[in-house]
Amino acid sequence: MANMQDGIVFYGHVSSGHVYKIALMLAVGAIAHTYHVIDIDQPRHLRPEPFRSLSRFGEVPLLVHDGRPYVQSDAILCHLAEHSGRFAAESPSRMARVREWLF
Repeated sequence: MANMQDGIVFYGHVSSGHVYKIALMLAVGAIAHTYHVIDIDQPRHLRPEPFRSLSRFGEVPLLVHDGRPYVQSDAILCHLAEHSGRFAAESPSRMARVREWLF
């Protein structure tokens, strides 16, 4: 099982269903992370750094793992499954099934 270090920073907002999916996976998987709330009512150009620079589309959710940004909730879920070693994603065929379910 790959070790996901504390190098995970998660940006989101409570009213986003996409953020909820990521937050749930982080909680269920007991994956250590730091969480930052982004005010999604604020214009994108006024959102704080480093969120603004890291979020390619200026949207939540954004997950930064060891300095690398991941956007779009399903892509983030796949990343967490593959790199945490949890959620039965240990083989390529299992990840293919996960992707079918997500997409």
